[in-house]
Amino acid sequence: MKKVFEIHTHCLFDIPIDHTVEIFRSEFKETGVYKNAFLSIPHEVIDGKYEFDEMQNLKGLFLKNRFSPNSYAFAGLVHPSNYANKEECSDYFLRQAKEFFTVGYDGVKMLEGYPSLLKYRNQRLDDEIFSK
Repeated sequence: MKKVFEIHTHCLFDIPIDHTVEIFRSEFKETGVYKNAFLSIPHEVIDGKYEFDEMQNLKGLFLKNRFSPNSYAFAGLVHPSNYANKEECSDYFLRQAKEFFTVGYDGVKMLEGYPSLLKYRNQRLDDEIFSK
């Protein structure tokens, strides 16, 4: 079987971490996944309702460490409740990105481009809040 590098792996909100590890271990073995990237989804819009799970970023980093050295983790930005001050918001996103890299993440998953979040937040990817 050829070795596979799965670059787009998500863990879901409602599956406990121990069960998530079992699922991925089995799926990776069955499909020949040799390396993978866990992409966190801390924000989601489901049936028009905004949902946030602060544990998603931690799950991604945990899974990276559990499946090391062949795994990578991408965090998702945590959004402020108020976008009134764009400079503060931009600074907040930059601080998060720096912290993510400091603790071991390999990148940032830009969920802000998802159609449901674009519509809900009305924030384009070229907005100045993402400029830093």
